[in-house]
Amino acid sequence: RSASYGAIVIPTHFYPGHNGETVISYQDIYPKNYFQPYNASTNPNGYTEEQRQSREFDLLERALNYIENNNMIPNDLDIDYDNDGYVDNVCFIVRGNVGAWSSLLWPHQWSLYDRSVTINEKVVFKYNFQLADASNYFSTSTMCHEMNHSLGAPDLYHYNEDYLNPVARWDLMATNSTPPQHCGAYMKMKYGHWIDEIPEITQAGTYTLNPISSPTPENVAYKIATEDPNQFYVLEYRNTSTPFESGLPGSGLLIYRIDTRFNGND
Repeated sequence: RSASYGAIVIPTHFYPGHNGETVISYQDIYPKNYFQPYNASTNPNGYTEEQRQSREFDLLERALNYIENNNMIPNDLDIDYDNDGYVDNVCFIVRGNVGAWSSLLWPHQWSLYDRSVTINEKVVFKYNFQLADASNYFSTSTMCHEMNHSLGAPDLYHYNEDYLNPVARWDLMATNSTPPQHCGAYMKMKYGHWIDEIPEITQAGTYTLNPISSPTPENVAYKIATEDPNQFYVLEYRNTSTPFESGLPGSGLLIYRIDTRFNGND
C-alpha cells in the first residue's frame, strides 16, 4: 500500500490452511533431490537443464490439483479481482532451504504458461515460489521483490555475475533491503502505473522534491533530457527516516540514467 501510494491493497489467503497450530500441506510424490540439479555421483535422481521446467510445473500442477480436488478454496472467494479469467497471483511456499542461484529451489516468479490448471474455474498463471526454511531469503523483503515481478517489474541486477551492481540498494528490484525499500520513481511509473508521469525540467529554476516514500506521488521525481532521445536522467529524493527506507545507504538527492531501449538490467 505504501509503495503504490494507496493504489494497491493485496488481500491474501493461506491454503490448504491449518488445524490449530499444525500447518496442513501438500506432500509431493517425489523426494526433494528430484527437484535439485543432476549430478552423476551425488544426485543421479536430479534434473537436467532440459528437465527443470517440466519438473517444476508438474510439481505445482499436482499441488494445485490437490487443493482443487479437495475443495479447499471457497467458491465465493475473489481470486480474480480484474475478472480476466486468471487467478491474480499464487505464492507457493516450499519446505526446505534454497539451492544454487536460479536453480529450481530458489525464490522466483514465473508463469505456468504451458499448463491449463484452474482453481474455481480460474486459470493459474503468475506465481511466486518461496523456500520456507531459508532464513536469509524467506522474508518480507524477498516476498515484496517477487510480488513486484508479478506486477510487471523486471530485475535491476546483472545475471552474469560480473559483480557490477549499478542500482544496488536504491531499488527493491536490485539488492532488496530489510525492511524492503521502495522502487525508484521510473519503475513505479512504468510498471506500477502509480505515478502518472515524471515532469521534465526544461529551464533553470527552483524545484522541490518530496521523498519517493511520500503518501502521495506528487513532486516525487523530475527528469532531465540528454542529447540521446532514448536516454534521460531522473532526479528523486530518498530519505532514510521515512517508512521502509531505513535500509538505504543514505539520504539525499538521487540521480540515475534511464535508457528506454532496455527492459530491466539483467
